[in-house]
Amino acid sequence: EARLPGALRPGKAARAVVADGREVDAAIEAVLAAPGESREVARRAYEVVRDRLITDAVAVMPVDRLRELIQKKVTFAPLMDAGIETVGAVLAAGEDGLRRIPGVRRRAARRIMAAAVQTRDSVGGVIRVRIDPDTRSPEQTALVAALRRYERSRSALKGPDLGPLAS
Repeated sequence: EARLPGALRPGKAARAVVADGREVDAAIEAVLAAPGESREVARRAYEVVRDRLITDAVAVMPVDRLRELIQKKVTFAPLMDAGIETVGAVLAAGEDGLRRIPGVRRRAARRIMAAAVQTRDSVGGVIRVRIDPDTRSPEQTALVAALRRYERSRSALKGPDLGPLAS
């Protein structure tokens, strides 16, 4: 087998160059993927804060508010006697929990749960996440940090296009 003069032979140096190239490629791919990943983290952090606000809102909403959503006659006295006085308590009890209360029939439990879920969903549709720096919760702090990471990852891509280099 004849070798051309000056031909690169596979060896330690060649493997090092290939390894360095793979590391650069991985770093470029990480930079290109960072905005999408950090956006997803920020979205999940937002949902945690929003869900907490919804839970807090329905936790103080009187169970009587469900009456207007239920077409049929349903009595709420057994629920209140059992200590279930808010929409949040209805959601926490669940349909099975409601059915265990004396005086609450299966159909009534189903209707009450459906109304509670509908109420929670409608609250979720109108609630706005606002962050007060003076009374910020740990979940809100995590959201602010996630949004900052997202903004930094986006600004890292404002330089030259890394696509051709990655190719």
